[in-house]
Amino acid sequence: MNPQRWARVVLLPVLLGVVGCAAAPGRTTTTVELPRPLDGTTYFTSAEGSALHDAHEKLVTRCMRDRGFAYQRVPLSPAARLRDINPYGLLSRKQAGTDGYRITSSLAEEAKARNRPAPQPASSPAWDAALLGTESHRVTIRLPEDHEIFYNSDGCTHQATAALYGDDWQRLYDTFQVLANRVVETVNQDAEFLGAQSAWSECMTRAGQPSRTFDEARGRIEAAFNQAAEDRADLMPVVRQELATATADAGCQDEVGIADIVRAAQGRAEAAILDASRQQQLGELRRLRADVLRRVTTSPGASSR
Repeated sequence: MNPQRWARVVLLPVLLGVVGCAAAPGRTTTTVELPRPLDGTTYFTSAEGSALHDAHEKLVTRCMRDRGFAYQRVPLSPAARLRDINPYGLLSRKQAGTDGYRITSSLAEEAKARNRPAPQPASSPAWDAALLGTESHRVTIRLPEDHEIFYNSDGCTHQATAALYGDDWQRLYDTFQVLANRVVETVNQDAEFLGAQSAWSECMTRAGQPSRTFDEARGRIEAAFNQAAEDRADLMPVVRQELATATADAGCQDEVGIADIVRAAQGRAEAAILDASRQQQLGELRRLRADVLRRVTTSPGASSR
């Protein structure tokens, strides 16, 4: 397992490597109990993500229909629930006791979804161009740390994103996804965080769930699921293993006070990267995010500007 898989905020692509519906309410609309980078600005709950996905798919369908093409709405992947995993590996006792890490349940649903027939009609060059756009209309956005994304501005995918979120959404959102990743990486290297993780590891050993890092505890569950799926074995032992591991994990996190240590380290990391210009951009992203979620969660029919 990639040791960074659970420790990073994931850039979520919409088709051509472009980030689409991924947001959370602003500070005044959502309480983020466990620390997340940038006050959770680049995070959205499963319910919010589902509402945004549905609104985006409606706009894509309408755009394709207006161009004379059939388009079947794509359901949200069950794996989207994995986005709820805290980027630092933090876990609440409530989640641990009811759904563990959400690994087994999400991967099982994803496996079922892969076995369903694809709903889309057979594509053609013209259909692809209508949906994804053409290279002659390609726009490249340069991001911090030498990252970049691109989109084709004439495609229904991008036009639906712009209509739903706003013209500047992709640049702002992806910029702060990169910066959120940097914050997480800095926290993971913080001396106080590493000391707390060592204390947590000792607690996990005493609890009968020896793990050196947060990633390792989760990695064992995913490996067990994959092995059971490959062997076509009963998944219930994996479910019980996940709940037991997660329950011990959350208890040990509380014991060492890891959430407060992460919160302090995160504050230091963010102060180092958020100058006045970045603060202004972050404020604009929060405004766009709060606006789109207000529209899709309070007025189901009002999914565009």
